[in-house]
Formats: sequence, C-alpha cells, structure tokens
Amino acid sequence: LYGVTTLLPEPFQKEFDETKEINIQTNHQKDSDSKIVADLENQIFLQAFIGQDTNKLSRMELRMGDEQFNLPSDGLKISGRVKSLNITDWKELMQSEKDKVFELKEIDVYVNNITLGNLELENVDFRATKNTSFWNGAINSSIAKGNFEYPVDSNSGSVATANFDYLRFKSKQKKSTLPKSTYLDPRTLPALVVNAKQFEYRDAVFNDVSLKTKPSTKGMTIDSLQGNGKDLQITANGIWEVDSTNLQNTNLAINLYSQNMQNSSHGLGYDSAVTGGEGSITANFSWPRAPYQFSLASVSGNAKLRFKEGTISSVDPGNAGRLIGLVNLSEITRRLSLDFTDFFSKGYAFEKIRGDLQFKDANLTTENLKIKGPSADLLIQGRTGIETKDYDQVITVTPRVSGGLPWIGLAVGGPLGAVGVIVGEKIAKSIGVDVNKVIEVKYSLKGSWDEPLIEPISQKVADKQSSPTVQGQPSPDSYPKASPEVSP
Repeated sequence: LYGVTTLLPEPFQKEFDETKEINIQTNHQKDSDSKIVADLENQIFLQAFIGQDTNKLSRMELRMGDEQFNLPSDGLKISGRVKSLNITDWKELMQSEKDKVFELKEIDVYVNNITLGNLELENVDFRATKNTSFWNGAINSSIAKGNFEYPVDSNSGSVATANFDYLRFKSKQKKSTLPKSTYLDPRTLPALVVNAKQFEYRDAVFNDVSLKTKPSTKGMTIDSLQGNGKDLQITANGIWEVDSTNLQNTNLAINLYSQNMQNSSHGLGYDSAVTGGEGSITANFSWPRAPYQFSLASVSGNAKLRFKEGTISSVDPGNAGRLIGLVNLSEITRRLSLDFTDFFSKGYAFEKIRGDLQFKDANLTTENLKIKGPSADLLIQGRTGIETKDYDQVITVTPRVSGGLPWIGLAVGGPLGAVGVIVGEKIAKSIGVDVNKVIEVKYSLKGSWDEPLIEPISQKVADKQSSPTVQGQPSPDSYPKASPEVSP
C-alpha cells in the first residue's frame, strides 16, 4: 500500500510513504452481491459486499484481531479488539450524514485504552448502533457502566442522555500529553442529561448524581449538578466556556450541606478534625480548565463556612483541617505553655463556626474565621498556602469562664512573660478576680503544615486590680509590660 493514504483515524490511519501488506479476495456472482474479503498485515480484517444493482458498497465490516464477521444490514460496522481508540478523532465519522460516501452504523469493540477529549479510560467494552437521529449504546468497564443516547447531529437541538450504574475516576489523572486540539470542547456538545447511581472521584463517593446542561455561544451552561455524599448534599450550577484564544474556563456556584462534618469529610476522602457538626459551605469558584479538571490550587473565588455544634479533635486535624488553620490543639498548648487540659483533653467543643474564605494564586486567606465555644473563642486570620502547604496566620484565643467553667493554669511563656492564673470562678472571686474581664491571647502561626511555628505576639489582661498572685507563680507586675495588643 505504498503511496496510499487513508482518511480514517487510528487504528486504520496510514500515511502516504508507509508500506503495509494487504491481501484482497473477491467473489463476483451474476445474480447476487459481490463479496470482498481482505486483511491488512494479518491484523485488520475486512468483509464487504457490492450491490449488484448499484455497483456500490452496500455493507462492510472492519474487524480487528480475528475474522468472526457479523455484518450490519447496511453501512459500516467496526468491531473486534483495539489497543487504542480516540473518540474525538472518530467523532466526525460517527456524526456523518446520509449523503456521505459510506455511513458508519455500528461499533462493537473492546478497547484497551479509550481517549475522550483528555479523559482516558482503560479496558472498555463499547457498543453503539446508529438510527435515524441517535446513537444508542452501552459502555462497560471498571470505570463506567451504563447506557447512552447521543444525537447524530449535535447541533440539532436534541438532548444526549446517559444513565450509569457507576462512574469511577479513582486515581489522580496523569498530566495529559495529548495536544490541546484533542481536548473535549464544550462548544461541540449537545444538551446533556446524565444520571449516575454511584459516582467516585479520587477518594470522594457520591450517590444519585445528576447533571443537566444546555449549549451556549461560548460553550455550555450547567443548569444543575447535584448528588448525595455521606451525610452530605451538594448542588451546583455554572458555565464551562472557551475564550477567543481557545482557553477553557469553568465557573461554578456550589452549595454543600452536611448533617455531620466528620462523616461528610470521610465520604470525601479526607481525615476529619471535627466530630459532629452540622452546617453548610457556599462557594463561587472559577478555574482555568474543564469541570472535571478541578484543582484547589488553581481555584479563584470565595467560600462561606457556617457550622454549629461539634468538637474539634485534639489530635491531628488532617489536611482539611490544616487548610484553614485547625492545627493540633495539643501542639498549640505545648508551644504556648498554655494548659488547656481541662477544656481540650477530649477536643475543643464549638457552638458555631463562621467565616469567609478567599482563594487566589494557590492561597487561601481569611480575616474572620471565628470558632465560638463554651470554653474559648478562636479567631483565625491570614494565609494558608495550598501548594506550598504553609501558614502565615494570626490566631486570637479568648477564654470564656462563664457558667462555672474553670480556666486552669493559663500562662504565656516567652518574652511577654506570665499573665497570671485563673483557677476557677469561685476561687477567682474570693481573690478579687473579675471573671467577666477575660484574658485574650494572640499568637502567630507560621511555617509548614507538618511543623508549624507558633509564637505569642500580644496579650490582653484583666485590669491590674484583679490580677491574682498564685503560689509558685510570680506576680504579673514583675514582668516587663507588653503593649495591650499588637496587630498582626
């Protein structure tokens, strides 16, 4: 076949200067269709018939791997076992009109590697049959199992539908080496209605997921995306567009509601610093890629946290906790010489968590993340590096001693000196301490997530008249005076 060029995509593609061996046998009969049998390099096989009345190809099957033909009633069928198949490259042929020279009507293949845009699926059993208006088919692999209906003409206004038993994208996608021209382009897609009983993305698991979209001038409008996790409901809507330079961008408004933060975090694949906790996260995010290429480091936007009634663990907070500065409470205790034992030995109970988060340039910043609890209030302000995994924050701790709760052994170490000890509401009153004038401590949190550096930077003390002197502790007046408050 030297000097012959094929117009079909891989695995049938052939360049002009390639040499390949082909064997062809023909059988012509006077009163019936003529039969053609061929093989290419003993790997790709063909069987076709030429109509006796038209002298044109009436039906044909291209088969990979063997000669077990089962020809369609008309048109072209592709079957067999294929090492790789790029759906994007075959798209034009699959959407061919009736007036084309020869129409692809059926696909029945097992593919070791399927590429759809810049998504890759392995070991896929793929079957599809074309009727007047739609491709109807099924897919079965370890990643996806379900049925679909896709319009022959994506610009016809018809809706593509798919119903999956499961979709599983378990592993982190490798960085694509495909040229950008093969990426899935939302401008070429019809309206979509997709349902999945189970959807897994990396370590996150969702049930009863549904997606509804419609075409727009620049790409796609995502009318609704919703699903259920473990004690979690998620809804979203937005756009997926391509700009004038062919760069893709996704914008989504997201709402998550959790009945139990710990369970929801585990369902999303994160270790949880929180036990219990009910509330919501509302966010507006954008990132410079397709929706399925979400990366927190590439996100720009903001989020609001609103949670109530839970406990922050005194052990390792996990990556989700580190992200907003919920460092190990025992580490804070040790490094600040603060004895929170009675309050935090079993974790820090909170009544409310409220805060606004901003995402930009692979950093998360906040100025008002407030955690309110019966024992103490926390205010977290500053930056968390998402890619660099580091902190530059100021955390304000305000103990609350109302309700008879003891504040045991509070002493700030370092150059700021001791600020006294409140040993309990009744005892404090007996020595003249006004428990309503609560001590406030600010400290900086810097360094890596794994080895944060925590240092006190300012203090507020109850008025001088009510500062107690406790046996074994020097009077606060014997230490150098610090400014009442140092702003971060």
